[in-house]
Amino acid sequence: MQRFLDGLSERFCHDTVSGCYIYLKAVFAEAVEQRMMPENPTKTLALPHSRERDTYTVPFEDVQRLEDALEGRDKVIFKVLSRCGPRAGEAFAFKWQDLQPDQTLRIQRTYSRGELKPPKTKKSRKPIYMPLSLYNDLQQLKIVSNDSWPAGWIFPSERKRRRRLENGQLETSATVMPLDYHNWVNRNLKPVAEKLGIRVNCQIIAPHVRDPRK
Repeated sequence: MQRFLDGLSERFCHDTVSGCYIYLKAVFAEAVEQRMMPENPTKTLALPHSRERDTYTVPFEDVQRLEDALEGRDKVIFKVLSRCGPRAGEAFAFKWQDLQPDQTLRIQRTYSRGELKPPKTKKSRKPIYMPLSLYNDLQQLKIVSNDSWPAGWIFPSERKRRRRLENGQLETSATVMPLDYHNWVNRNLKPVAEKLGIRVNCQIIAPHVRDPRK
């Protein structure tokens, strides 16, 4: 197992290797607890040194090229991420009630991998400020939105589910939830970036734009 971890460390970043290390120890600890093994073989397992996490940031010039190439809602999403700097889970969990007349967005929740959660930290609840042009873009998006009520999602995604009834017919139901960030990057952003020859990943890094008086 040590050779296995050492091999991982040559190909993956610290977080990935550390995750495997933790799971290995947990699995064998449970096996010992359940009396499936006499002792834990991972007791002497050492976490190997691995390469640093990839912190590549899209250059400013490429950010502008991407913004110019995107259209409609995708452009608004990209501008929120690149200009205002919320965490991805925060950006996709905004509701229309979070958009304030003073050109701010209130962070009240996060959304990731199908789960809604409270903001990561108390400081995350501070409002983020945006340029007037972006505020106007969001107002225009609200006008054409299918659900512009205060509790409606700013960036919604409709998920359809089908189930077969006892009479053999298919019943379709729809649930509206926020867009998933990773899906948006892979399906909407990456295809545009690849045409431009721009490298992007699932981490668009930008500073939070907060009220300087706070």
